[in-house]
Amino acid sequence: MLGDFPGYGYAKVSKEERKGWENLIKKFLTVDHFRCAVQIVDARHPGMESDLELHRWLVRHKLPHMIVLNKADKLNHKERVAADRQAQQAFFGQPLLFVSTFNSEGKRELEKNLQNLISGAQCAASTE
Repeated sequence: MLGDFPGYGYAKVSKEERKGWENLIKKFLTVDHFRCAVQIVDARHPGMESDLELHRWLVRHKLPHMIVLNKADKLNHKERVAADRQAQQAFFGQPLLFVSTFNSEGKRELEKNLQNLISGAQCAASTE
């Protein structure tokens, strides 16, 4: 089973509607069918409160997960180093993968991780 929650952290909706989504997503993720979560975070803004809240929830519920930092192509070298440092701190050293649909960076690594999940292997990331 694969679940996708586009715009969860950045959608322009009321706080009440966002809270409803949050409750629905958390209920959905507690179903035993999930082996791993792939949390997609904007590389330009690692550590947004909504991302941190979801990460803490995943850790608390011991759901293995990996952090994918998308839009990596929009960062220059200096910004990327800073984003990597900020994400490492924000996500407690959780394994990170920078990806970009523009230049395909990280595409093979992400595909490999997803294929491993489909074939029944463990999530590449830890629960800590």
